[in-house]
Amino acid sequence: MMMYLTARKFSLSSLGKGEEISLPKITILNDYARLFLAGSRHLVLTTGQAKVGQEKLELLSSDGGLRWDVGLFESNSYIPAAGIMSVGEEDSLFAVALQNRPSLCQSDFPIVLISSAGEVTRTDWGVAAPPGFVSNQAQGIEVHDLWWDGSRTLHATIASWTCDGIKQNHHDKKVVHSTSKLWKLERGTWVPEGDFPATVVRPVGKDGRAVLAIPDCYGEVEDPDPQTYCNVGNLQLFEGSHHYDIANGVLMLYAPPPVSLWREEATIAPGSRMATIDKLKGARVPSLCQHPEGKLVRGKLPGIDGMYGFVRLAAVRSPERDRDLVAVADITGDGKDEVAAVLECTQGGVSWPESIVVYDESLAIVGQINLGHVTTSAKAAVEKIEGGEGRFSVRWISYEGASFCVKTWTAQVHVKSGSVQLADLTQLNGALEPC
Repeated sequence: MMMYLTARKFSLSSLGKGEEISLPKITILNDYARLFLAGSRHLVLTTGQAKVGQEKLELLSSDGGLRWDVGLFESNSYIPAAGIMSVGEEDSLFAVALQNRPSLCQSDFPIVLISSAGEVTRTDWGVAAPPGFVSNQAQGIEVHDLWWDGSRTLHATIASWTCDGIKQNHHDKKVVHSTSKLWKLERGTWVPEGDFPATVVRPVGKDGRAVLAIPDCYGEVEDPDPQTYCNVGNLQLFEGSHHYDIANGVLMLYAPPPVSLWREEATIAPGSRMATIDKLKGARVPSLCQHPEGKLVRGKLPGIDGMYGFVRLAAVRSPERDRDLVAVADITGDGKDEVAAVLECTQGGVSWPESIVVYDESLAIVGQINLGHVTTSAKAAVEKIEGGEGRFSVRWISYEGASFCVKTWTAQVHVKSGSVQLADLTQLNGALEPC
């Protein structure tokens, strides 16, 4: 037995009934209805309850065809999601928060990133998690909203609580640790962005934000009408240091997604920085994270099953920071420029330390430096690399899991006797003793 589902696509710039598109067929062996979560200019992210407690995520093309089966995820159906619009399909990026609540008090709400190739990267809660948090076993966390800004930075409103074991009622057990506030994702870890109450946030104009704040209502609620009190809130407009009241009793806030215009191909000039980065997207890479060496395709090493990790050019992941992650300079003294690029990789479901790969003018590999070997840390992430006279200068942070034992380092990258070497290693901050 087959189920035939249809959807309709509308253009907001013209009136009419829209264009009907057919969705991929679903067999009775995997019977579920698709729900649309988020879209970019080229792709649509959908979900469907494959079975109780499991959601199946899929990426569809704009004409409704199945592009990628992203996989099954533990979730109880409530799924905030956001997509970033872009010039090229490969630049599409989605964020999804997956509620998983075995009880009303103990819960998790992991946020994952999904690339245009269907690859999944899990983010780190960092200090957003409450004390003693263990996924689905102790304490709880909840995501109310996700949104991207025009620089491809992901934002979320997150609340968390601890559980009082003395209370009998599951709802009353919740003890607020952090009310719903604004957070942002930095290098894969969530960091606080604002100390004001926020349930749903959307950008307005260049620097403004519309903020809807609805009471969290954890624990005992004394309001005479908790059903209304816990579902409506106050809407305000924030502009710089000023804020203005807009309306009370608001249920929800909607706004179109921002458009990321960082990659206008038509403006790329030969010999420019963007042209160099574009060439790097097809460069060869050495063996990283125990993956085989190979040639990048659109900035990523093909042939690696998503469940086993990835290897990619960091400037593709963070295009707004391409100036910090790729550098050009003559460091061999032959009158020809070398290129230093930051490569990132994952293996076994976790990110490994980043590497710096140096190329000659023809983008042949000169050598590489694994920053995890330099500071013997589990994680290493480059903040900036720039070219100078006869060297590249690099600054990075090293840390252990969950942003523990963070240290900042600087060093110089040289080529001596045909070998890429690191010199003048300096620790700028953090504990002096090993972690």
